[in-house]
Amino acid sequence: MSEYRPAYDDAFLHDCMRIHEQWHERAKSRDTEGLLALYAKEAVLETPLVQAIFDGRESGILHGHREIRRFFEVRCAAPAECTGALASDGEMAYRR
Repeated sequence: MSEYRPAYDDAFLHDCMRIHEQWHERAKSRDTEGLLALYAKEAVLETPLVQAIFDGRESGILHGHREIRRFFEVRCAAPAECTGALASDGEMAYRR
């Protein structure tokens, strides 16, 4: 007999919303270091904006704070285009 269990508990969803709100506020205020602080030092960030912003990039994947910082420095200098929507693919929550 299988028992229904939600994919995520309330604590996980609360953390997703907290991080989403912090990310959104820091992005709106163009706080590069604040945004970076939300990522682990060895984080991987993937977005198609990487190839749009940096010429010659073969992929939209950034590795670690050094690469992610540069992306946020450039991105925070550009006009804000975030919708503020939070989505989930069933595995993780992410911003649209």
